[in-house]
Amino acid sequence: MKAVFVLLLLFLFSALLHSNAVTERFDPAQIALRNTSAGTLQLIGMLEERLKTDPDSYDLHWKLALACYYYGDFYARGVEARKSWFARCRYQAQLAVDRNPDGVDGIYWLGVGYAMWANENGIVESLINVNKIIQSMNRVIDLDPAYFDGLPWAIRAKVYAALPGLGNREKAETDMENALRYGKNYRAVYQVASDLYISLGDYGKAEALVQAGLSLPFDRTAEAEEKVSLRDLSNDLQILKEKAK
Repeated sequence: MKAVFVLLLLFLFSALLHSNAVTERFDPAQIALRNTSAGTLQLIGMLEERLKTDPDSYDLHWKLALACYYYGDFYARGVEARKSWFARCRYQAQLAVDRNPDGVDGIYWLGVGYAMWANENGIVESLINVNKIIQSMNRVIDLDPAYFDGLPWAIRAKVYAALPGLGNREKAETDMENALRYGKNYRAVYQVASDLYISLGDYGKAEALVQAGLSLPFDRTAEAEEKVSLRDLSNDLQILKEKAK
């Protein structure tokens, strides 16, 4: 059970807003709003107002799900506040999926909503929801293998490595290779990959991935996300240095 709980922690950084697969479907002015707490709340308010006149819009529902996730992960303080925002993410994503069952964005953010909400609620909810999460990633990969710069592959790889009942090391490494193929320019993928290889004991591969991730140019249009990925890669590098002693 501990493995499932630890596994879900990866969603604290995995579902970052900055990805060409997502940002290209937002207005640039809306994307800029996410850089502050107040701006993210403004974006949420704008989407809610638009939904009042277009309640059946698939795009508005998944975008609101994403914005609620983003506020919950980056700005909300306290477990109960985070639970509330992730529950809203899950709810809006489900409304998106209800309107378009084959819409990849709705399916992805539904999986993220389940993961983040379960993570805040502990081991029991993690166990209950892990199949919903993996099913969401499976569906996203089937619909669009390149979606979110390969991040769904990386998430599923972590599941396969952590839970032998769902996968194995070979499946995990194959998925991670696909993640890196689609996400070669996406820093978050390198961080998830380095975590995987540290857990598998392949420290040489992990270090190469950390260095590759750290070497990518800094994207100043996504400062919050970039800082999180750089922090986590630096933490992985420190772990590797300790293991080399």
